[in-house]
Amino acid sequence: MSKYHLEVIVYKNARPAYGHEVTACGTGFFGGFTEKVRTDSDGRAVIHTIENGSYTIYVNGANKGVYRSPSQAIIYL
Repeated sequence: MSKYHLEVIVYKNARPAYGHEVTACGTGFFGGFTEKVRTDSDGRAVIHTIENGSYTIYVNGANKGVYRSPSQAIIYL
């Protein structure tokens, strides 16, 4: 059951990027990948997490850095 969320906003060519696959991998005790989520027309994807902590964000399979949950991550492709 998800308790927290990590909002990811993806931009490409200075515009919100639609349809990109976003997932996260926890670095804590409950590590592992979250469900894959696609960005909407605003470039936004919400990843539900089970603990507050650090998560590595992946966009289309590429590592985009470590972010904390709950929070917001802005990623430029």
